[in-house]
Amino acid sequence: MHSLVALAVGSALMVAQPVPMDSVIWLPLVFDGLSGPYGRPSWSPNERQVAFEYFEYNPPQYHRTLLEVWSDDGTVNQCYIATYSFSGVAWSPIANEIAVTYPVPPGDCHGIRTFGLAGAHPSWSQDGERIAVGAYSSHPTCDRDTHGDVWTAASRRLVVNDGAQPDWSPDDRSIVFVRRGNLWTVGIDGTNEHQITDSGYDSWPAWSPDGRYVAFTRVADAPRCRADVWLVEATGGQSSRVSPIVEGQSRERPAWSKDGHRLMYFVLDATGSRLGIAIARNVIPVPVQTPTWSSVKRAYR
Repeated sequence: MHSLVALAVGSALMVAQPVPMDSVIWLPLVFDGLSGPYGRPSWSPNERQVAFEYFEYNPPQYHRTLLEVWSDDGTVNQCYIATYSFSGVAWSPIANEIAVTYPVPPGDCHGIRTFGLAGAHPSWSQDGERIAVGAYSSHPTCDRDTHGDVWTAASRRLVVNDGAQPDWSPDDRSIVFVRRGNLWTVGIDGTNEHQITDSGYDSWPAWSPDGRYVAFTRVADAPRCRADVWLVEATGGQSSRVSPIVEGQSRERPAWSKDGHRLMYFVLDATGSRLGIAIARNVIPVPVQTPTWSSVKRAYR
């Protein structure tokens, strides 16, 4: 049985929950260092489907990049994107369309509209009106020296220099991004840059729906490139790991459900060449008010 640790914060208690176990669905896709997913998994608006980019490599016969769409009823759809594309996809929060960061004309993937744009690692604003894109990073977990810029795709408005992997805040006023292995936030107008982590091994930030936290990937075992999912307050501070440690596996690239109660991420099993999608629940610490003296007296009457 796991124990709960209570941390006093003012007049309240912040209950640090035990590291949750996650539910993993193993996909019939290979992860072996050559074939594997790129970008982060992306929920559909109704959260019944998941889309992501998958690079299938089987030399010398073929290599191609596919848009994978997985449904909770077991349906699987695949669409060819390009020969090479390592930039990720993003599902609109309000419509049945997916942004693909590769210069392809608008198309159709089994009823889902797709369109290409320049950049990498797209992120939709919550109102579905804008997309932020950033620099391309060559490795999903180990490449800390990510260079480039973050900008909004439609207007080509530059938000920040030297950044990548942007994600919008819930109020669409700020963006969290990666700069040289650390997480930063910045206003959408490019002002008020603020560093919120300093490990040098952080990537793939995802802002929680309530705006209080950022989930992200941290490489905890750099030589072997094992990664875990962590959580930090959006203003910065101490980080905490929220995914289980399993030998030979990495857990990375989180995405929040709309209610903030579930966190989805990839599970990469290097020992078994397996790719999975995991769901962790209730990873946000729960504040519990300290009982007042009157409530204590009532309890013992």
